[in-house]
Amino acid sequence: MLLADANVRSAEIEEEYKSKLQKYVEELDIVKATNLSTLEKDLNLRQELILEEARRRIDDLNEEASRLKMGVLREAQAQANARVEAITDKVAA
Repeated sequence: MLLADANVRSAEIEEEYKSKLQKYVEELDIVKATNLSTLEKDLNLRQELILEEARRRIDDLNEEASRLKMGVLREAQAQANARVEAITDKVAA
């Protein structure tokens, strides 16, 4: 009788433990999912900021390249005009 009561009580304690453990694991899963969702949103935001900065830098580089090309073209045009003028002066002389 004593052994049977001890076995019953031990089984009840084991079931209670399993139930509490399962509930705690479920709560932890919810917290984990929430934390992962927050992390994902944070990473997406940071990624977007990085991409925006990269786009801005690319635009700045493209503008600088265009400005430099225009300077080179103006210089080449000025040199060509000077040569044409020199040839015109020689022909006219």
